[in-house]
Amino acid sequence: FATSFVTMALGRFGVGAGEGAGGPSINALAADTLGVKRLATILSVIVVAANIGSATALLAGGLLSDAFGWRSVFIVGGAAGLLVALAIGLWLPRAPAVPRPESPIASAPLPARLATLFRRRAFALLCAGIGLSSIGLSAFSAWGPAFFIRKFDVSPGVVGSTYGVIHGCLAIGVPVIAGYISDRLARREARWPALLLVIIILAVIPVNIAFLLVPTFTAALILVVPLSMLHLAIVPPYYALIQSLAGPHLRSTAAAVSGAIIYLMGYGVGPPLVGFVSDSLGWSGAGARSLELAMLVSVASYVGGAVMFYLCARHVEADQQAAAGL
Repeated sequence: FATSFVTMALGRFGVGAGEGAGGPSINALAADTLGVKRLATILSVIVVAANIGSATALLAGGLLSDAFGWRSVFIVGGAAGLLVALAIGLWLPRAPAVPRPESPIASAPLPARLATLFRRRAFALLCAGIGLSSIGLSAFSAWGPAFFIRKFDVSPGVVGSTYGVIHGCLAIGVPVIAGYISDRLARREARWPALLLVIIILAVIPVNIAFLLVPTFTAALILVVPLSMLHLAIVPPYYALIQSLAGPHLRSTAAAVSGAIIYLMGYGVGPPLVGFVSDSLGWSGAGARSLELAMLVSVASYVGGAVMFYLCARHVEADQQAAAGL
């Protein structure tokens, strides 16, 4: 029922506020209710559910838009959200109270909570690592389809039915496998999930470079498989580490800080950087290769991310113990 760009934007801001509040709450609830020993696996299941929901929404949205117009997508989507919220309020069992040690941080103002989190070196380095890595990840996410269209002269429909389907299918299984591996490694040594992130990020670099440089559409699609698997594998160990380093009183705050860093550093820097470099190279004579070269520049962010994750691994165990005792 929006009548102008302003009312449409205000509505979108409202949706974003709800979405932004949901993520931290879900992560904190999972950690409080089910513990941190299998947290990467648990969060990976939540990620898969979100991926399935997104894919279903895209499919249903397209069908609804074609049949009843674009406004019907927002009406049905909003009604579905209200029904789910009602069902949660009525039927979701209340989680049992988890014993927590008394701590003044539980009632501290937000600046004090943030200061407590960032005094933990592992948490600060983990956030720096995901922030830097998100520059490359978000650049690929935002510009990947355009790269296919520009370099290989294929239609958006072809990209959606190939690249989109491949990534969507992998998004159902890969996070669960990565979460299981991360939990198994964490039982051996607390630092291993952070080292797993180092391994994943370092593996992304050559695969991403090869993807950007291959000469054929078929070869690029083949490389999408390992590249998407690596991208998807980052999520479970990262979010599990965030929760384990936050401790029982700061879980939602830590998840919110993490999300803000990903969006501000990742989507705030990655896509605009690639667009700016691509335009600059295009003006200087790079022509059709300008986007390819600009995306290669964004790959450098993974190096910084890997270094931050490695440094984080050195402090994980001590900071997890400090967080658990706060």
